[in-house]
Amino acid sequence: MPILLFAQIIFSHAFSTTLKPNNKKGEKMRKIKKTLHRMSIFCLVIFLSITCLNINAQEDLLSMSMEELMNIKVTTVSRTTESVMNSPAAIYVITNEEIKRSPAQSIPELLRMVPGLHVSRIEANKWAVTTRGFNGRFARHMLVMIDGKTIYTPLFSGVFWENYNLFLQDIERIEVLRGSGGTMWGANAVNGVINIITKKAEETKGYLLSAGIGTELENSYNARYGSSISENLSYRIYGKGFEQDSGKINDSNDDGDDDWHSKRMGFRMDWDPVESDSLSLSGDYYDGRFSQKLLFPLNIIDDATFSGGNISFSWEKILNEDSKLNLNLFYTREERAEALFEEKRDTGEIDFQHSLKLSEKQNIIWGLTYRFSTDDIKDRPPFLTVDNESQDDHLFAGFMQTTISLIPDELDLTLGSKFEHNDYSGFEYSPSVRLAYTPDETQCIWAAVSRAVRTPSRIEYGARSQIPPITGIPQSFLVGNSGVGSEKLHSYELGYRKQIFKNLSLDITTFYNQYHDLQSLETSVDFPNFRTLTNVDNQMSGEAYGTELSIQCRLLDWWRLKFSYAYMQMCLHPDSGSNDNFTELFENDIPSNTANIISEMDLYGNTQLNIFLNYVDEIDEIQGIDIDNYINLDIKLAWKPTENLEISLTGYNLLDKSRYEYGPSLLMLTEPTEVERSVFLQLTWEM
Repeated sequence: MPILLFAQIIFSHAFSTTLKPNNKKGEKMRKIKKTLHRMSIFCLVIFLSITCLNINAQEDLLSMSMEELMNIKVTTVSRTTESVMNSPAAIYVITNEEIKRSPAQSIPELLRMVPGLHVSRIEANKWAVTTRGFNGRFARHMLVMIDGKTIYTPLFSGVFWENYNLFLQDIERIEVLRGSGGTMWGANAVNGVINIITKKAEETKGYLLSAGIGTELENSYNARYGSSISENLSYRIYGKGFEQDSGKINDSNDDGDDDWHSKRMGFRMDWDPVESDSLSLSGDYYDGRFSQKLLFPLNIIDDATFSGGNISFSWEKILNEDSKLNLNLFYTREERAEALFEEKRDTGEIDFQHSLKLSEKQNIIWGLTYRFSTDDIKDRPPFLTVDNESQDDHLFAGFMQTTISLIPDELDLTLGSKFEHNDYSGFEYSPSVRLAYTPDETQCIWAAVSRAVRTPSRIEYGARSQIPPITGIPQSFLVGNSGVGSEKLHSYELGYRKQIFKNLSLDITTFYNQYHDLQSLETSVDFPNFRTLTNVDNQMSGEAYGTELSIQCRLLDWWRLKFSYAYMQMCLHPDSGSNDNFTELFENDIPSNTANIISEMDLYGNTQLNIFLNYVDEIDEIQGIDIDNYINLDIKLAWKPTENLEISLTGYNLLDKSRYEYGPSLLMLTEPTEVERSVFLQLTWEM
């Protein structure tokens, strides 16, 4: 009965139309309808919540207690296994159970639940994802990895999120480090690190088939099969695809021409020949296309294509109980063709690390990395002209970190640094000092001081591009600078975690960031050619500060509630002699206040009700578009009529017909589209 009522209300709102006011009476009716709409959604939530108070769940699917959640093992902070509770950093984990319950169908949508992480959809196939400032389509101060392998593109800096339509069911967890991760992961891990960790093959045995249809995500299909060849050798193969409908423009029926189609397939094999050795081999291939409306310089509809493949090998060798080796090899091939540029890129990497216990009071971990990348870029004048159509880049890096137990089982000091050499800014270093005080097993106070750098991208270093006039700068060419250096961060963090009661936990972090040599745009006039040149330079500095709070509570055996809140402010100022009047706008490109409420409930009859409520503060004008504050409500209802079959119905953006979340990017000026209200029905069979 609840699922039928839910379906009726969701579909009625998803396909409803809003009155177009042409007078005061029409405007009044529109407001009344919007109010009634929101009231009906909240009434639905209250009805289902009250209903479940009088019933007992047949099966407790909220498998992890608060204590278990606080002691989840993570590796992103120090490259060694440690618990969330004892980590001297602002770390948040999206677990596999949360991924299954979430209404999200993509990685950026999953990341919305992380406190302090700002996720905005630009178009149906593009996102802006960052933490602690400097957002945009190519948010360039946050490193993103899959199983420890970077997907950060050296072309523009940032991530082409539309390339990574991952098989969500095979993700073990997503570790999100807010704050500097440069000591362990090197350049570009400035404001944070996202590490997507996939499951081992032995954890995905059997069949999994799923298919879904919806109003925006028009169709989605997934298939996976896993098995064992021998007792110690397991494998899996998978395939998936989807078609995403275009968004709308300005609350109208105008098509945004930003549809998205993608297919992906891959495999993984895990072998443990002896107890002390673990080997893994995996590979993926993907291809797809997406549409975008280019506002400048062409003002056309562009059908872009992308494809790629990768293969990786990892080996873990336990020498003894105090010493362990890790070796990782990785190769990827990526191709992309848009009206504004075309690129082919090959990247190979070898990474080695050794962790050992020197004594009862001291551990040490060190490692070496070499990465080689070569590209082939076709010019698209006047939008993009590169100095060298083909270029080879080399990265040499090493790191060392030690943890010293000043007071056994109570006070730990961690010291370390990354050292690397790249072909753009030369030698770089990223040291950090971290302190963790755990007076008992239920709480931890930690502090960190660290330095991190962001190195220039291929475009910033040696390319020329026409700047859209909408930016406020006169018609100009952005000119790369071979002398541009790295951006530098000095970060100061303080955090506290506490399991207050058995079913209640708290995690709070405060930070203060100082930025030096930030990238600036310096304008000059080229008189012989009567044009304006905007050169990339390092004449900007700034500060940012804020607080991030997360509270998790298990109200009942079948009901878990999570609340998070983040506040942030940033101040940027040009150095003496700079004439940059644009970069300061990054002060306002993220909301000052954000908050999430996530409710996960197990109802009667193997039914789950999962509610995701997000508040996002207003953002000042981004390339001519004002982003109003908004409250987003997504509800997912899932029912398992049998042990192997699940039917889920999800409603997205239930409080608004449509809304903008972000503006166009600076260089690749594509028209943003609105996020629309939608529904999605999915069937999943697993055995």
